[in-house]
This record gives sequence, C-alpha cells and structure tokens, in this order.
Amino acid sequence: MREMRLFLCILLILDIFFLPVDTYAENKLPIPFIDESILSLTSVSIDFSLEDYSWHFTNEGPFAETLPLGLRILESIIPKGLCFGMCLTAGLAYLKNIPLPKCKDPFLLPKVWQVREIRLFLCILLILDIFFLPVDTCAENKLPISFIDESILSLTSVSINFSLEDYSWHFANEGPFAETLPLGLRILESIIPKGLCFGMCLTAGLAYLKNIPLPKCKDPFLLPKVWQDAIFDAQYQWINFYKGVTFLIPQEITSITLSPERIISILASSLRTGVPCILFIRLGEKDKGKDKASHTLLAYGIEVNGENGKIKLYDPDFPLEENYIEFKRDINTGRVKELKADGKIFNIWKVEEIIDIPQGGGYECDVDNGGVDILEINMTQLDDGVKLTFKVKNNSKFTKWVQAVLDYEFKGKIYQDVSMGFDDIILPAGEVRMFSYIFKIPTVKEIILKVKNNYSKETINKYLINLSTKDVSKVED
Repeated sequence: MREMRLFLCILLILDIFFLPVDTYAENKLPIPFIDESILSLTSVSIDFSLEDYSWHFTNEGPFAETLPLGLRILESIIPKGLCFGMCLTAGLAYLKNIPLPKCKDPFLLPKVWQVREIRLFLCILLILDIFFLPVDTCAENKLPISFIDESILSLTSVSINFSLEDYSWHFANEGPFAETLPLGLRILESIIPKGLCFGMCLTAGLAYLKNIPLPKCKDPFLLPKVWQDAIFDAQYQWINFYKGVTFLIPQEITSITLSPERIISILASSLRTGVPCILFIRLGEKDKGKDKASHTLLAYGIEVNGENGKIKLYDPDFPLEENYIEFKRDINTGRVKELKADGKIFNIWKVEEIIDIPQGGGYECDVDNGGVDILEINMTQLDDGVKLTFKVKNNSKFTKWVQAVLDYEFKGKIYQDVSMGFDDIILPAGEVRMFSYIFKIPTVKEIILKVKNNYSKETINKYLINLSTKDVSKVED
C-alpha cells in the first residue's frame, strides 16, 4: 500500500487549509470515522454552570481585539477576538472545578487571568493546532490551571514485558530501504523527512501489544512483503492522522515543549496500563549531521532510584541496543531538574492501533540464495600506484546495500580501506556496476577485496589480489 503515501500527503496539504480529514478519507481508508450511531440518541449534559465557569464579559472591544506588539505584523491574517481562549479556559475551569472571576469588565480581571501575552500564546496554539499538536503541549506553563494528571513525587519504576529481541526490528533506520520515497512522492522529497523511525516504532509497539514477534531480519530487503508494507503504512499514516507532521514545524515553534514532569507523568500512566509510548524529539545541533532534524523513540519503561531515573527506549537507529534517557528529579517537590535527551522532546503519544499489522506467525525472513559477485578485476600500473578496476553484479533477487573494503597488511598491522563511494553502494537486483580505486602503497603486494552487506555487516564475498602477478582468487571461508 505504498501508493497510500501519496494520498496521505495530499490529505495533509488539504487539511492545512482547514478541510477536515474525514471529508476525504471516510470512503478511501479502512478506518471508520463515525464512532457510534445516533439512532438511539438521548439527552446528555454535564453540570456546567454559566455563572461559575463562563466569563461575564463579551468577546469584543479593545481587550479582545488588540494584538500584542509582536503580532501586529500578522493582524491581517490572525482572527480578531479571544473566543478560542475564552472557551478553552472556561472548559478547563469546569474540568478542574475552578470557578472563574465574575468580572464584567475584562480590564478588572486579576493579572494571572488577564495575562495579555496569552494572546500570543493562543495564536501560536492556533497555528500548532493546524499541525495536530494537542493544546496541552504548550499550555501547561502558560495558564493558571495545571495540566499534569498526577504528581511524580511518588514515582516508582514501571515497565512492561517488552523484549528488544522479539518486538523490535533487527535492522537500522538507515540506507536505501529507509530513505527511498515511492515515485509519486519524489516531488516532495525536500520536505518529507527521511527515515522510517515512526513506522518502525509504531509496528514494534503494536507487535508487543498483540504479542506478535517480529521477523528477525538484519537486512530489511529480506523482510516479508506484508511487513515492509506495514512499516511504510505506519510511517505515512502519521502524516495525516497523528503527530508526525510536527517534523515539518520550524524549531522556533517546537521549542515550546512538554515539561519533563508532563512527559514522565504521561509515560508512567500509560505503562501502568501496559501501553508503550512514542516520544517525538527535535534533535540538537550536534545531531544535525544525521540529515534529519527530528526523531522518534519507543519508550517502554521507567527505572527510578532515588533522585535518579531513566526512560528505557527502543531506538530504530540502533537495533537491539538498550538505550535510555536519564533524568534527575527533586524527591521533595517532584520537579525534574535535568532530562538528558539528545534534543527536545516536544510530544508524546500512546501507541494506538491506527494500522493493521500481519497477524499470527509464519512470516520469516526471505532466504537470499544469490550474492553480490565481482565479475572481473583489472589492474593497471600507474606512476603513483596500481589502479584497480572491478565489475560488481547483484545476483540476488533482492536489492542490496553494500560496501567494498580493501584489507592489507602494512608494517605488521592490518588495515582496512573504504574509498569514497565504496561504502554506500546500492545495487538493485541484477544490476552491474563498475568501480575503480588507486592503491598507493608500493611495498604491499597482496590485498583482499571484500564485499559486505551494509545492513547485516556480513561479508558476502572476498577476493585475494596479488598486485605483483595480477592473479585474483576467490577466498572461501
């Protein structure tokens, strides 16, 4: 269902222009948008009192219409009035059972409720809401109402029976499998984030929830087709339905992050119900070299030892490695003093079944009976060394991501040389490519040319090359 990715991106573009998702998706995706029938509709109400929980002034006049200085430049596009802010605070006041001040003149509101800069905050919320960010992502430190569901004063270790061996992927989130977009999406490759981290986290989380061990393929091209489709489907479902689109939001906005207490509170609450969570991270400057600005991780446990704690993670970039985000908290107040993430955690999402994953067993990794062979090796003597030219063919029926490595001994030590372009060779099934390399150490007479699988790190083939006699022989393990 990789063509679904184009459809979802179109939905994303439409939704940015305020068109509801279900306008288009209801008859196109196998996801029901209507939760229940209204045939049996009956009266329903809550104990909401206009006297206690609504504002006693109207949404008009200078208090409602004057933009803060920093937003004057946007006054032609930002809607006037405070209707959203007034509704939000009224609803939260009811939920928290906090009666509102009964001022008929908003200029007489207590400063904590009046806060003129709330206008800027609410406008930012409006922009973020277009990108599917929940209101409480930004609001918890801005309004005089707590969004934290529970204290972390009494925080204890909590974990689920998540096994990296059984429920995480055994290949890394890198290379051509993770980065190649379907043909219909190539035009958007400059804005769509590379990688499959969300798809890998979501399928791993669902595999745990459904107790379905994942295929243990070190090479994703050997995954059964149904699981490849599941990962791609998961990765691009979030563009339309959940938080993934936040990867496209500028860092100035995503710097308005969840508080550490909120992150840990949500995660602990979810883990107690047996549900892992996905963390959304805006990477720090030192990680920008990874060619991606954001990343997702699957959180499946919290370990607490006094003031020290850590969040247990599955990181798709590092298969089968136990990873952690460490934190320190004040055991007297519950406040987190330090959260040692590589970037800013700007969202957390409890894993939900928004896609179908293959059910039952019987899905094993494909067996690759073909290899990547070197068809011929030629040597030409140059003034500054020996030029090696070799022809490589992928005799497998699967795409291969490989590297060519030269091993040689020099002054009693073994060296490895991976020349420019040798470490990122993508070979579709049946493809033949030529490579050349100039070896410049005259005292070395023998080298071994190895072809390795970049995903599994296994050697596929190796050849012994005698630079003096120009003899070439295949080396068997």
